[in-house]
Amino acid sequence: MSETAQKYTHNKVLILGLDGGSPHVIRRLTEQGHMPFLKSVIEKGSFGSLQSVYPPATPPAWSTFMTGKNPGGHSVFEFSTYDGYDKPLRVVNGRSVQCQTLWSLLSRAEKRLGVVNVPMTYPPHQINGSMITGLFTPSTEQQFTYPSDLYTKLQPKLGDYIISVDWHRYPRRKIRKFLHDLSECTHQRTRYTLQLMKDDPWDFFMVVYSENDFLQHIAWSFFDPDDPRENDPAIEAEVLAYLNLLDQKMADLYETAGDDTLLLVLSDHGFGPLKRIVYINTWLAQQGYLQFESELVNRYRRTRGIRQFVRRIDPYKLRRFIPKKGNIRTDVGGFIDFSNTQAFSVLAGEQGIRINLKGREKNGTVEPGQEYESLRDAIIEQLTQLQDPATGKTIGTCVRKREEVYSGPYLEQACDIVFILDDLNYLADVLPEKDIFADANWDYGAGTHRMDGLLAACGPGIQSDAPLEGAMLQDIMPTILYALDVPIPDDVDGKVLTQLFDEKSLERRPPAYESADAPPDKISQADEFCEDDERMVIERLKGLGYIS
Repeated sequence: MSETAQKYTHNKVLILGLDGGSPHVIRRLTEQGHMPFLKSVIEKGSFGSLQSVYPPATPPAWSTFMTGKNPGGHSVFEFSTYDGYDKPLRVVNGRSVQCQTLWSLLSRAEKRLGVVNVPMTYPPHQINGSMITGLFTPSTEQQFTYPSDLYTKLQPKLGDYIISVDWHRYPRRKIRKFLHDLSECTHQRTRYTLQLMKDDPWDFFMVVYSENDFLQHIAWSFFDPDDPRENDPAIEAEVLAYLNLLDQKMADLYETAGDDTLLLVLSDHGFGPLKRIVYINTWLAQQGYLQFESELVNRYRRTRGIRQFVRRIDPYKLRRFIPKKGNIRTDVGGFIDFSNTQAFSVLAGEQGIRINLKGREKNGTVEPGQEYESLRDAIIEQLTQLQDPATGKTIGTCVRKREEVYSGPYLEQACDIVFILDDLNYLADVLPEKDIFADANWDYGAGTHRMDGLLAACGPGIQSDAPLEGAMLQDIMPTILYALDVPIPDDVDGKVLTQLFDEKSLERRPPAYESADAPPDKISQADEFCEDDERMVIERLKGLGYIS
C-alpha cells in the first residue's frame, strides 16, 4: 500500500443514510429474519431513535444533519423559499444552506471525503474528495459531480447513474415495475459508491439510499401489520426482497470499508401511515381569518374535479391533453384575497401558518405587536381544539409559535405558527378545496414522515447498547467531527453523542471546540438554478409527491 493510502486507513467513518428509516420498522424486520446486516450492526453496537427536525422533511432534515443546526440556523425550512406572497417561490438547493457544513469543515481539516446522493448538495461542493449530488439534482446532463469530470470517467464503465425513482409517476397497478426500477437505482448507486471507495483513499464516506423513503411513500401498507389498505402476499414478498437487497448493498459497502471503520447507519426522519388531509386554508377561511378569490377558487375546484375523475379512469393517460392552469404550488397565493386575509398558508411542506403582517407582507392587514400576538394565540387555541368530524378525534397534537421551535439568525423566515396534526397521521395541504378534511389517496401516498428517525452505530471504541434517548439529528455532525478529531464550531446546536464512545477514549481526547467564523461552503457553479434546471427539479418533486 502506498504512503498516501496508508494515511487514510485509520479512524475512518462510514455513514449509510437510510432515508426514512424508522427504528420500530427496522427492529420488527430484523426480528422476523430480514435485513441480516442491519441486525448484526444492532447486535454488536448501539441502536435507537434519532429525533428529526420540524417539519421532518427532506430539505431541512438533511441540512440540519450537515450543519448541526436547526432550520433557524441554516435557513432551510421546506422544499421552496418564501419571500412574500407577491414574489415567486424558488426551489431550494445547496446554496440555500447559509452556514458552513460538515463537508467544508472536514475538507479544511485535510480529511479526504466521498459523498454520494446526500440531498441539498447540488450544485456540487468543492471538497477535498469526490461528490455525487443528491435529490435536487436536475439531471445527469448537468454538472452534478465534483470533480466536474467524475461522471465522464465513471459512466462508460458503470453505466448510467440514476438520481431517483419518482414513485408518484407509477399508478397503483404498476407497483411491480416501480420495485424493479427501485432495485436498479439501488444497484447503480451502490456500484458508483463502491467504485469511489476503491479508487481514492478516504477518511469519511457517506451515501444516502433515498429509495427507502420512496418505497414507504408508495407501499407503507406493506410495512405496517395494522394497516388494512393492502393485502397482496406476492407484492409484500417483492417489497421484502427489495429491503433484503438494500441490506446486502449496505453490507457490501461496510465490507469494503473494513471493520476498523466507525459505522453510523442513520435516517433523516421516520415513517408512518398517512390517513387524512387537512386543507388548512379552507379551515382558516371557515374561521374568518382568510378570504378566497371566489371566482378563481370555483374555477379551480371544477377543473380539479375533472382531472381527478380522468386520472381514475384514464389508463392511457389521455389527461395530458387537458390544459393545465400552471403550477398550482406557486399559484396558491392567487386564490387568496390578501387585502381581506389575516392568516394563510402557501407552502404545504412547512405545516405552518403565516400572519399577513403589516410592514412585512405586501398587503398586510395585521398590526405588529399586540394584534399579531393576540391573533397567533387565538389561532393556536382553535387549531389545538380542531376535531375531525369523521372520527370525533381532536387532531391538534402540537401547535406552537415559531420561536418555541426554532432559533437562530433565520428565525424570521419561518412560519409564524407551526403544527403537528394527530402525530403526523394527518397532513395539511394548502389547496383551496371545498371541505376541510379528505381521506389520503394515491396522490399523497400511503405513508408519510415521522419525527423518530433511527441511529445505529458500531466499530472501534463504540459502546454496545449505549442509551440514545434524546439523541437528535443535529447531534450527528459534531459527533462525526469528534470521531475524526476535528474541532467543532462553537455555534452548532447539536452536541457530541458522548454516550456512544468508551470512557477511555473520552478521557484521552475530550471534544474540542473552535470559534465559528467561516463563511458558507464554496459551491462549484457560479449561478443559481437556471429556469430549465428549476423546472426539472420541480417535475422530480412532483414525481415524488412533494409538490401538488
